[in-house]
Amino acid sequence: MLFINGKPYADNYYVRRDILRDLFDWTCQQCGRKHGQLREKKKGKGYCKVRVQVHHPDRDTENPDARLILLCDLCHITSRDDIPERDKNAKRTRNLKKKKAREKSGQLDLFDEHGYFIMQVNAPILQLIEEQ
Repeated sequence: MLFINGKPYADNYYVRRDILRDLFDWTCQQCGRKHGQLREKKKGKGYCKVRVQVHHPDRDTENPDARLILLCDLCHITSRDDIPERDKNAKRTRNLKKKKAREKSGQLDLFDEHGYFIMQVNAPILQLIEEQ
């Protein structure tokens, strides 16, 4: 078993990845962009190079015979089967960033025993409440 970024992959993943890249000449199977080609950025602010990546559409990374397709970075991000998990991870990341920003500014989140949000309190106010 092979581990990439903490996730388990089949031992033959790198060999199959290289064969797939050569077989499709480093070209996205969905949109036809080639690796290294310039493309306009999503919001039209400049250009970036296309990066071709191998995708597991069935999310079966441990299977040595898993179905693999070659996608450019943009198609890989927007692939239909990834959207729910990516949305969940993006929401978690946004919430963590907001929490860190609140903590840095001296705010604390107060939750009830079930984990439901009650209110935000500035740290100095909380100290006053605790002193009484």
